Amino acid sequence: MGILDAPLSAAVNSLLGSIGGTCVLKKVDTKYDALAGNKQVLSSQSWTLPCSPEMAFSKRMFQISLGDEVAIQEGDFVIIIPAAFLNAQTPPVIPTIHMTITRAGVTSKIVAVDPINTGDQVAAYQLLCRR
Repeated sequence: MGILDAPLSAAVNSLLGSIGGTCVLKKVDTKYDALAGNKQVLSSQSWTLPCSPEMAFSKRMFQISLGDEVAIQEGDFVIIIPAAFLNAQTPPVIPTIHMTITRAGVTSKIVAVDPINTGDQVAAYQLLCRR
């Protein structure tokens, strides 16, 4: 499958760009300051990338078992983002539940991440999001 991984990743990137729109993936690193009693922002990074339209959540969409750590709530939705864009960053970016995503001016928390593989490589990520 390795021979098809790069072309499929590029196709996912351009397809999401043409049918979806753009979103902003944001990572904020914080630490708790016990003396001040608040969180301090250590660093903040954001990436603008193509993404799919919002889709209603369906447990069949996710290959991973969400288990007990993620309680599905009414209004949760899925956004797909391409891995090729994130892999091209230095260092490569892997979405986590500690990030947020903003689409059409609305910011949502990422509550689960599921990679979509083309074989040996990740072509895209399905993000379970919550407003």
